[in-house]
Amino acid sequence: MTDDDFQYAIENTRVILAPEKQIATFGSTSFRFYLISELMDQANEIRVRDGRIHAERPQILTPEHYCRLLLEGFGEKAAKYAEFLRERTRDIAVLRYGFQFR
Repeated sequence: MTDDDFQYAIENTRVILAPEKQIATFGSTSFRFYLISELMDQANEIRVRDGRIHAERPQILTPEHYCRLLLEGFGEKAAKYAEFLRERTRDIAVLRYGFQFR
């Protein structure tokens, strides 16, 4: 997608019915959406998509937490790497905040 294509899409996007509640800043929010879009390669045709947007509550990830995530489903080399990270990043924390489209 080119920058012009993206700009065109933004300029021609309208919200027809906004969600009833706002996305929570410090909590979890989930809502269903419908997206109606023109087909770019066929005139006078549309596509309807639907899904869910889930905004998770912000989390502070400590080295202990992300080392546990790193180890899920991996073997001994991953365990050694996680221990390496744990020893060198004791004072580091990461803020995780994000959206998921389902």
